[in-house]
Amino acid sequence: MKSNLLGGIVLGSIFLLSCEKNIDIPLENTSPQVIVEGTIQQNEKPKILITRSSDYFATLPTTPAEIAKYIVQNAVVTVSNGTVTESLHPVLDTKYPFFYYTSDNLVGEIGKTYELNIQADGKTLTSSTTIPNPVMLDSIWFKRSDVANNDSIGYVWVRHPDPPELNNCYRIYVQVNSEDRYYAIPNPFDDKFMNGTTYDAFIIHPDPTGEYDRAKNRKIGYFQRGDTVRINLASIGTRELQFYRVYENNRSGRGNPFSAPIVLPTNIVGGNGIWAGHGAGLHTFIIP
Repeated sequence: MKSNLLGGIVLGSIFLLSCEKNIDIPLENTSPQVIVEGTIQQNEKPKILITRSSDYFATLPTTPAEIAKYIVQNAVVTVSNGTVTESLHPVLDTKYPFFYYTSDNLVGEIGKTYELNIQADGKTLTSSTTIPNPVMLDSIWFKRSDVANNDSIGYVWVRHPDPPELNNCYRIYVQVNSEDRYYAIPNPFDDKFMNGTTYDAFIIHPDPTGEYDRAKNRKIGYFQRGDTVRINLASIGTRELQFYRVYENNRSGRGNPFSAPIVLPTNIVGGNGIWAGHGAGLHTFIIP
């Protein structure tokens, strides 16, 4: 069996080498698509970023003027909770997402469904999302790393009691000290394998970019004593989980020329992207 397999590999290699041929696949220019990145959670106003897609081989924008061309700044956006419909207005902010649409009075409520309508670039986009019941963590603690030779750095551990109902879905966001926003922890998940159980898990410091962050004098991925850690265990819907899961898998492989192309799931009718309700389970933990 092994010799047959080896022979097949050798013959296949010879075949490939002897039949080398240039294959040209013409790529047509496509018209820009409208992309939506919107969220709403309880007690907060919606935030909706609307952009345009670009061709695969287009030059990446580097200046504010070039970036602005991809941001839809004149959309007509409304959100309805079934009782109240409000027109959203644009906001220019110094924090991500920098330019977004939001409401004056409408805020998220647990259990309510929110209908989104966008008129942009001659297109009509619609979507619907519900804010699920949040799930609170049972406890949070700090545990030093057994790998690093430093008692002051380690991971934040949490105890998560999953409700008995199946199909609870989650995405974890973390903010540390004076960071300007919550960062999403990769790998959103559901309760397929731990439904109705209580289990422990650790959280790494978000947005790792290398082995050592000299500006913060810390090893990347670790928290350290004295940090103020804010955790949002966000409950999300099944469609929203499908989007974030594929999105995170693709983002983790960015820069890899051999990564497979993907079709990103969407709950936006008439466009692409996500409109997601978040049932925020908010916690603040100061590492002793």
